[in-house]
Amino acid sequence: AIPPMLAELAQLREDGVSEEELLRAKEIAKGRLLLRMEDTRNVSGWLGGQELLSGRVRTVEEVVEQVDGVSAWDVQRLAGQLFRSEQLFGAIVGPYRSDRRFQSLLSF
Repeated sequence: AIPPMLAELAQLREDGVSEEELLRAKEIAKGRLLLRMEDTRNVSGWLGGQELLSGRVRTVEEVVEQVDGVSAWDVQRLAGQLFRSEQLFGAIVGPYRSDRRFQSLLSF
């Protein structure tokens, strides 16, 4: 399964995402966020996480606005920064004799 996953990451890095795919991902992210805000436990987690990670609580509307502001170029630029062979790591569970056969799989 590793080679097809790396191929997808490489394609994202090289070609980016289509506007249609980006729009669909944005709508899913916003929908999930809004649904989570209907549960008090999730709201308290949101408030605590916001305060802990950023020192201030952003409103859901602010986050939705930020999600809407992400462009296909933003995604491709970030993919270019993150998805590089020297930054790939993997965890393998199970019996194996040597990690050499897996090392060669972790490169673009």
